Amino acid sequence: MRYLQVRQLAVSGLLALGIWQYFWVTIAHRNPDGQMMLTVAAAGLAFICPRRWADWILDGGAAYLARRPARWAGIVAVVGAAVLLSQAWRYQDQLFLKYNDEFSYLIQARMLAQGHLWLAPYPSDIAPFFDSFYLIVDRVYASVYFPGTALLTVPIIWMDLPYWVMPLLASAAALAFFYLITAELFGAVRGLVAVLMLLGLAYFRFTALMLLSEAPAILWQMVLLWAWFRWRKSARPLWALLIGVAAGLYAITRPLDAVCVCGTVGIAMLIQLLRQRPSPAIWLSTAGCILLGAAPFLTLQAVQNVGVMGKWTMSSSAYTFGKEDPRFPMGFGRLEDKILIDSPQTPKQQWFNWIAGFYLKHDFKSAVTDWKVRGKDLANDTLPAPLVVILIPVALVSLWEMRRAVIVLSMLLFLAAYTVYPINLPHYVVAIMPAMTWCVLMGWESVERAWYGARATVGVFLLLALAGLSIHNICRNDVRAVPGLGLFGELRQINQYLQRLPAAPAVVLFRFDPTVCTFYNEPVYNADTAWPDDARVVHARDLGMPRDFTLVEYYAQRQPDRVFYIYDRGATSRGENPLRPMGTARQLSDIFKQLRHSQ
Repeated sequence: MRYLQVRQLAVSGLLALGIWQYFWVTIAHRNPDGQMMLTVAAAGLAFICPRRWADWILDGGAAYLARRPARWAGIVAVVGAAVLLSQAWRYQDQLFLKYNDEFSYLIQARMLAQGHLWLAPYPSDIAPFFDSFYLIVDRVYASVYFPGTALLTVPIIWMDLPYWVMPLLASAAALAFFYLITAELFGAVRGLVAVLMLLGLAYFRFTALMLLSEAPAILWQMVLLWAWFRWRKSARPLWALLIGVAAGLYAITRPLDAVCVCGTVGIAMLIQLLRQRPSPAIWLSTAGCILLGAAPFLTLQAVQNVGVMGKWTMSSSAYTFGKEDPRFPMGFGRLEDKILIDSPQTPKQQWFNWIAGFYLKHDFKSAVTDWKVRGKDLANDTLPAPLVVILIPVALVSLWEMRRAVIVLSMLLFLAAYTVYPINLPHYVVAIMPAMTWCVLMGWESVERAWYGARATVGVFLLLALAGLSIHNICRNDVRAVPGLGLFGELRQINQYLQRLPAAPAVVLFRFDPTVCTFYNEPVYNADTAWPDDARVVHARDLGMPRDFTLVEYYAQRQPDRVFYIYDRGATSRGENPLRPMGTARQLSDIFKQLRHSQ
């Protein structure tokens, strides 16, 4: 009895802390769109719900669902894919490559589909025409990114499917494993509620339609945790092998995130082995299977490092960001304002100023003080509604088991890592959305355990409230779930103009106008093919005369029938047609030669 009173006192104090957090969060983020009404309605239904109905929903439903977990995981994947596909249909006019990262990943995937991680570079006088974000053009022609996302995209390339099919299927598969993990930890009914909560988060749906690394990474995270749960029960080599495969894929997809999750899982496995004191054969088989599973993917990364950088220890990402960023990304140290480029005239100069903006305010003091804003954004981006933050502190009472401790520790490591990393974009938090959802369920469980007599009322209330808020979020017009809404209109316009070009092969030289153009709308990518020269329409930079003559000569010698166009990106703001034909490479070469002879 005394133990129960202590638990109730602890839970009451943590609920009070959560209520304070709620008001702290809602100071900056008001939600006048019906969330409070849904919560009140759920409370009313919970109070009038008969006890036997509540028991049937919470216990009977869990028992029914637990009979065939694999079947229900499959249903979750199918329904999740349908929900995500409905978002794709709803915002189909937004389904085109927009982020610089997406272009780089697709080019890398096309190379991998042909058995390459890099291609030979252009001649030094031609390479600047194809220099763009997150591509290497000086040493080789390659993406700067780790190959995990591209590797998962290769089957989509082979089947000639739209690029967004990969993240959509990866997200649906992640939902299936997420359900299995949640059902094992908290019961199958809460597992379904958790799936709804994850689907209701705008940035989860956002990344499920974009060729970014978040969707593959969350899939490998879920597979890793699910395999670890299986290994904890039997320590079979098969599960250790699957852990290695998932960890290897995770490491070559989002390595910083992988360190946070794989590190904590590895420590937990080590603790379990030390406690059980198995034979040396078990130690060797476990370590060997993990290494065997991860080896192909780590080898792939090493091959890319050697081929691109000449060193297996240096990634192309480290090389590029070290060369182009104001300083090395990890760590503290504020820059001086004078590093900013006055009146940037190129896309990369604009990008440098944008990146430098993060570094200018990033030091230890600002990282600590910024947690007020970051904490509010984190709650609003990873929870169905700000009100749910009340349950987060209560999760501390449920940290009595290794699996739960690993989940929370990996989330804290992630938050610490991205405190050191100066660039924090909203969709990065997709990696800890499952952990935040599990924290909510731990809070739910803690409240039920503290006041077990009111378990039915509390359970029905939280079930209805969390499910209702999540469904509300899925159905409402949340602009955060629309990839690039209002930001990438120029890219859509460029795509429309290029689709109207004649069937003849072409080269389009894009002229950058710093007064109206931004680096966000970057058209100089040749993502339709692995090698730009194989594209029907080659995208290149207009570097001005006489430098453009070198590109004309290059194609006059190799593909003389390509028609050259100038795309003046500032013309539309003046009410003019931005696309102007110039002639074929052969014709332009003859004209330029005649002009040079006449001079």
